[in-house]
Amino acid sequence: MSGSRSTSFWESGKELELVIQTSISDDGKTIVFTAEGIENIPAGWRARETYKIVGPDEFTEVFELAGPGKDFEVYSEGHFKRKK
Repeated sequence: MSGSRSTSFWESGKELELVIQTSISDDGKTIVFTAEGIENIPAGWRARETYKIVGPDEFTEVFELAGPGKDFEVYSEGHFKRKK
């Protein structure tokens, strides 16, 4: 996996080193970030954050975690809509 690096700091005090996946959806409306490492969490854990544009004024966000050797599981979801 290659791409741009980003560091994300969370209210929970966690820090994620993110790498943007090079494969973005064909329609350009979904982007996925996958964590290479999570500060203060045992080695082997992974995190993934997915943003999907639903319309010109709204998007969804899904945050997932995976323990060592396990599949991703949804940790939190959000649906955001701009007020007019």
